[in-house]
Amino acid sequence: MPFSGRYSDADPLVTEDGKRMFFISRRPVDANISPNADGRSDIYAVEKTAGGAWGEPRNLGTPVNSEGSEFFPTLTADGTLYFGSGRAGGKGGIDLYRSKFTDGKFQEPENLGDAINTKYDEFEAFIAPDESYLIFMADSRPDGLGGYDLYISYRENGTWTKAENLGAPFNTAANELSPKITRDGKYFFWTSSRSAIDKPKAKSWEIGELTKRLREPQNGLGDIYYIDASLLKLKKVK
Repeated sequence: MPFSGRYSDADPLVTEDGKRMFFISRRPVDANISPNADGRSDIYAVEKTAGGAWGEPRNLGTPVNSEGSEFFPTLTADGTLYFGSGRAGGKGGIDLYRSKFTDGKFQEPENLGDAINTKYDEFEAFIAPDESYLIFMADSRPDGLGGYDLYISYRENGTWTKAENLGAPFNTAANELSPKITRDGKYFFWTSSRSAIDKPKAKSWEIGELTKRLREPQNGLGDIYYIDASLLKLKKVK
């Protein structure tokens, strides 16, 4: 991207009309907006110009960005922003928050509460456009299958249900993260560091075979996976 390449930029989200992008960055910002931004990640927005090129990113500032790091922005159809944050006052570690977009600006973020957030880390969430369900990554929970697992919670009558582990085949003993569902609702994408290298072998590999496997998919460094979204068996909520 024309505005990227010098600092750490990640977690891009392009709006449905393709005219706006949200992402996180560790780039330095104006001290009057976020005085401690160096070394932590803030959420930025960038818009396309009339000529179709991307403009200059702007830091969302407070109240979205904080003295902690913010991660993985995702939007509902009405513009409500969901994101992870390490700000003070959470349940512990990194928590998930939502910030409603009202009168042309994002409002004070709300912690999603005990049904979703715990003393462990929760972030990298996908929010359904109608806000009916949330799929997110959580670390080290007692019911987890490995490091990072994917969980789901439903919003019923304005309240989040207790998050449930998605289980296999989505989660493994490796790390699973970055869930996304396509806008047509047909496919579910996520990232997994599951590996074919550490599976039992009929014989030991020679160095040539090992080098080849290390340069292939499922080398344990993380790959993108997708599956028919109907296999998630999403519930209809009121």
